[in-house]
Amino acid sequence: MFEVVDKTYAKCNICKSKLSYKTSLTNLKKHIQNRHLSVKLRAQKRHAMQTTTSVIQTPTDSEIEIDTARGTSRQMVTVAEGMMQHSINSLRQTTIPSGFKKTKLSTKTRKEIDDALSMLFIKDLQPFSIVEDVGFREFVKALNPEYQLPSRHAISNTIISVVYETCIAQMREKISEGAKFCITTDCWTSHSSISYMAVTAHFVNSKFDMCSILLECCPMTESHTTKNVSAELMRVTEDWGISRKILLAITDNASNMKNAIQNDLKWHHFGCFAQTLNLIVENALSYEQVCITLQKVKQIVTHFRKSVAANEQFLTFQRNAGEQPIKLFPKSIETSWNSTLNMIERFVRVEDAVKSTVAHIDKALPIISADDWLLLKHLVAILKPFEHATIEISEHKYCSAAVVIPIVNGLLQVLTELSIDYTYPALSKTVISALLSGLTERLGNVEKNNILTMATFLDPHFKTFAFSEPSVADTVKNRITEEVSRVAQTQQQKEQLIVPTPSVSELSIRTKLYTNIATNVPKSSSISKAISEVQRYLEDEIIARTEDTLQWWKKNTNKYPYLSLIAREKLGCLASCVPCERLFSSAGMIISERRTLLEDEKAKMLIFLNANIKNMS
Repeated sequence: MFEVVDKTYAKCNICKSKLSYKTSLTNLKKHIQNRHLSVKLRAQKRHAMQTTTSVIQTPTDSEIEIDTARGTSRQMVTVAEGMMQHSINSLRQTTIPSGFKKTKLSTKTRKEIDDALSMLFIKDLQPFSIVEDVGFREFVKALNPEYQLPSRHAISNTIISVVYETCIAQMREKISEGAKFCITTDCWTSHSSISYMAVTAHFVNSKFDMCSILLECCPMTESHTTKNVSAELMRVTEDWGISRKILLAITDNASNMKNAIQNDLKWHHFGCFAQTLNLIVENALSYEQVCITLQKVKQIVTHFRKSVAANEQFLTFQRNAGEQPIKLFPKSIETSWNSTLNMIERFVRVEDAVKSTVAHIDKALPIISADDWLLLKHLVAILKPFEHATIEISEHKYCSAAVVIPIVNGLLQVLTELSIDYTYPALSKTVISALLSGLTERLGNVEKNNILTMATFLDPHFKTFAFSEPSVADTVKNRITEEVSRVAQTQQQKEQLIVPTPSVSELSIRTKLYTNIATNVPKSSSISKAISEVQRYLEDEIIARTEDTLQWWKKNTNKYPYLSLIAREKLGCLASCVPCERLFSSAGMIISERRTLLEDEKAKMLIFLNANIKNMS
């Protein structure tokens, strides 16, 4: 560290300062200590680092070494590490054990950690037994040694129960914001062969936010008869206080569900739109000759997927043709017509490569005739509109009732045009005819459904332009006008102007004049207000496809004060059972093979929390 200048002075090799060291090295030690805090010093065994003390230990003279080197009179002074303890401690990152005193967790902190832990079971659907896993316990201990993991029974019986009760209270408060409700309901059987019924409620609140709440998903031990289904639905909706506010109920197309809604409960019913479209397409593809052709395609696709040699030849033919090779065909799934369409579309795209590969491989694969290829190409063109309709339904979080009429009318128009195309052979036209009849038979005349027509009219994307005939649009317009007039009349009665009688001291010419004006000013009738407001709405511009319907109404509430109240009721209606289907996907993870012994009540709580935790404040 230092270079000896003479018997009296030494020079610091770092800052080149000249320092006196006459009879002792104290001056040199002080210089290192005060001026060069970042110097790394050689460790001394008997002066180990004291991380828990702030006392500075000054080394003795024997702890400073003066070395001579290269036969010169220069001496190097190395200062022991103990001398610089406080300097090193100030530069070195403090560790948790040395920097913090271990303290017991406060009640507030422990509750915050417990609440965060509960999300592991509510959001991530982990089994309660994870708190007994060795690896998880070690992980938590490493994060916070002072936190004691609760037992699985404490989590199940106390922590989750508290969150559940809080969630129930908040959901009841939120449900009170709805004026009218649309419910969806469906049944599902778990891994443990227990049947569950789910009921979800959907509505638009005063801020024009779409609200979706799971009311209940509980075991249904009795048979799913019409009587039992209607009794369960009435119990759930009465418990939440909305049984008299149901505007529309969405279920699958099972007769017991339909009869329970329409006949027993007297609610408006609509079959799941997505499921109905799926049934229509599956039925159209069930013709014998169509099935034979599709079976040939499936056999070839299956062989290409399983045989490495065949698949490599298939890719080679594509490369030789100068095309970007497609490695594998998508697999067709019997329960999903979309996968069948994807398989056919890919198959047709690589027609030449398929023909060449089948001709060269040593395998008795079915022959795709010219008529088969033509049918496959026509099926792609015929089914594409249904794929677009499915995508339209799936683009939004939930399928709105407002899109049903535009989609159905669009499909009918496209299929009608295809049916008169002379280039389509008889078999292709048979499929088209089956799709047309399926739409009319399974859905009926959707323009006679008052809820669907009003929802479409009140969607600023469509208004009257989505209806098939001007007469239908006029009928819906008149119905909406009547609804608006009713609302305006009710509001008018609430806000009726009451002119106070002035006291004797207030009598004056000005008071008399304004009293006469207030009592004799002409008041517009509720029907005239309704006509004016509806007409202004129709004259307003159609909004862009990407613009949100409910946000548009939120911005225009003051512009259409009565019509917006009707829109808030009708636009809360859905057209599919997707909410229940998504719910059952989560329920399947909760009631899994790892936790088949989970009690019914606990399963009910976890399913409820998983669905509604996003709505909690």
